[in-house]
Amino acid sequence: MAHTEDRLQPNFKKYSNTDINNLNASYNAMVDANNQLIEEVYEKELLRTQAEIKALQAQVNPHFIINALESLYWVMIQNGDLKNAEVLLSLARLFQYILKGKDWISLDEELHFIEQYLQIEKFRFGHKLSWNYEVNEMLKEIKIPKLFIHPLVENAVKYAVETTTKNVEIHIEIKGTPTDYQVIVSDNGNGIPPETMQKILLSFKEKNPVGSVSSSYGLANLYKRIQLYYGKNSSLTITTVPQFSGTQVKMRIQI
Repeated sequence: MAHTEDRLQPNFKKYSNTDINNLNASYNAMVDANNQLIEEVYEKELLRTQAEIKALQAQVNPHFIINALESLYWVMIQNGDLKNAEVLLSLARLFQYILKGKDWISLDEELHFIEQYLQIEKFRFGHKLSWNYEVNEMLKEIKIPKLFIHPLVENAVKYAVETTTKNVEIHIEIKGTPTDYQVIVSDNGNGIPPETMQKILLSFKEKNPVGSVSSSYGLANLYKRIQLYYGKNSSLTITTVPQFSGTQVKMRIQI
């Protein structure tokens, strides 16, 4: 079988014998399936390599950063600056979570990370930001990729809280079964502008490997990760009504 850049090549030749043509058609179908598998394996390996590089970059001296934040925390406590001390403590916990060596964590761990993240954003936005959870308890121990749900919440902060002067509530709902569950993050903000929405949806179709899509569209990166980890039966959908009823982003995972 001929290979070009590690890919099998289909045979487009037509034969006079029907059986040979049928056999060739089966061969071409096998070639297509193998090439698809090669591409998926390549992208997963690329994702793993990029994650390892980022982990190495993050290990410049992570303990120094954690220790420095802890030192600042106690200085603030001693000075009676309790409010800023709590924010600093949340920031330290975010660093600890991000720097964990594990690629897969429990859903409950991810929710704790999200809580710390929102506490920091609360310091920034004050009473303008509020949030609540509706989580099926039986799902809290399932394993998910680290920083898998956070982009949905970050998206709500970016397009709902940052773009309006009114109070915004973020609702985080997780329901279903361990093999078929949904993560739904909704807000009552102003919605995503049509031109931005179009760019986000177009970014879903880009062939760029994970990590190379624009950092402005974290949902595109998340969409790519969903496809790589869980396949095409899983999905990410966005519903938004600009200037009316906010945005809902739904991730469905089928295992």
